[in-house]
Amino acid sequence: MQIQDFIAEADKLQMLRGASSIVSEILREVREMIAEQVGNEAVLFSDGGNLLSFCPSNKDCLARLKEKAEQKVNLASNGVLRAAVVTGTIPLKDLAGSFAEVLKDISDNLNMVKQRPYQAQVIRPPRKDMICDACRNRLVNGKLQIEGKKKNFCVVCANKENLGKERKEKAKKGRTWGENALPFSYIHEHDLEFPRDLTHIGDSIAVIAVDGNMMGRLFTHTLTPAEYTCKSEQFSRRFTGIVRETLEFLMASDRANRDPGKWLMLYKPRKKEGEKSFPGTSCGFDIIYAGGDDLLVIMNAKSALLFCQELITRVAESFSFNKRLTDGSVYDDYSYHTVTVSCGIAIADNKFPVYFLLDRARAMEGKAKEAFRKRCETDELNLIRLPAGAMAFTAVQGAMPSSDHACYVLPDDGKEMSMLMKIIQDGMDPDNRSGVRDLVTCGDTVLDKLNFVKYNYASALRKQQDVVERIEAAKMMADVVNSPVTGDTMMNIHGAVRMVVPLLLDKRGDE
Repeated sequence: MQIQDFIAEADKLQMLRGASSIVSEILREVREMIAEQVGNEAVLFSDGGNLLSFCPSNKDCLARLKEKAEQKVNLASNGVLRAAVVTGTIPLKDLAGSFAEVLKDISDNLNMVKQRPYQAQVIRPPRKDMICDACRNRLVNGKLQIEGKKKNFCVVCANKENLGKERKEKAKKGRTWGENALPFSYIHEHDLEFPRDLTHIGDSIAVIAVDGNMMGRLFTHTLTPAEYTCKSEQFSRRFTGIVRETLEFLMASDRANRDPGKWLMLYKPRKKEGEKSFPGTSCGFDIIYAGGDDLLVIMNAKSALLFCQELITRVAESFSFNKRLTDGSVYDDYSYHTVTVSCGIAIADNKFPVYFLLDRARAMEGKAKEAFRKRCETDELNLIRLPAGAMAFTAVQGAMPSSDHACYVLPDDGKEMSMLMKIIQDGMDPDNRSGVRDLVTCGDTVLDKLNFVKYNYASALRKQQDVVERIEAAKMMADVVNSPVTGDTMMNIHGAVRMVVPLLLDKRGDE
């Protein structure tokens, strides 16, 4: 329970990594404990902070397993995390026919347990310096030496920091375990570096929260435990592979472009005064958490929208089925997505507090899932037709949260997404950058839009070279400033451009 809060309370990249490692380690220990007490084959699913297992219905055995699981969660997290453990009993003879009902009952009971109120100790520190410098939630009870400076940390945050450093060192050496969403081999093969700090990811960063849509429908609609295990393992392996392939695709696209100024993901950090220079090129992202259908990643903001667009499309295409039906005379081809994802994106300067961005990204994820559900429909075969996925994004430029955000559901809003991506890429190009800046500063009045459109067409006709391409670009700009407001966000494509593009333009000038 409270896994997202546990990870998000950190203020540094190392601690985010470390918190994620603690969650993964807890789940591994609980799984090993059940395997030792009951049997390895008893565990049907273990990922994303969740575990489902068979156990003997003996009350003493269940109580012992529950107590040990709660102890491991409490000990590994120093009392911060809590475990919600529920059980359901079913005779073996009824297992094949009633497994779905048992799963539903367990899920309902689990949600009830997680929603129960609990008492927490109120912290009343006598002095300000007794509060942890990282989480600001707990009393200081440990100190950690970081880059020559003493930091006052609680034991939880100190543990996160140490584990984060350990995870980074293992990543640098290419040491990992099992299936992993991080493309270790690609990064090492092409001499890229993992970021050490948020400033090594990009001038502007994006926190991306990804979650599956209507996943309960997929896993609870199972007739047997074997089907459940097969579904969960297949999904986990394929989803992890898709994330890894999408990251490799973006890195390869940048490497194919010899101009670093046009890179979207890869990043060459600038040397700060008094600090060591970054050794080479950063891969431009770091996966904070990946488990089940839940993904939390921080990446170069320039690549965030493209990453989400690619991930949504690849997941939908990978988890879909096609069926050809006929009424005796005409054949119709039907295609259905079975697994889709929604993405929430929060974009800000790399010096902005990351815990605030984590919260905004989760809020955007909720907006995307809401828009996704509204676009689901039942077709003439009485089957639910799902969109490919959805994304919602916002730009954060102050401590006061803004309600401004844009939301796109694919493939319905694919045209608008393509226009936005084209504008972002033009902003990276010195030949087109001035036009993008003019678009950002264009006002909302009819006169402002008219002058902007006239200026663009006049500029396109001024030069005879590539005149057709220039006319098409001017037409697209006219479509952007005159685009209608769509959806529940009350924001058109022009508003989306003005919201996020200023944070994505290169802050280093035209070197």
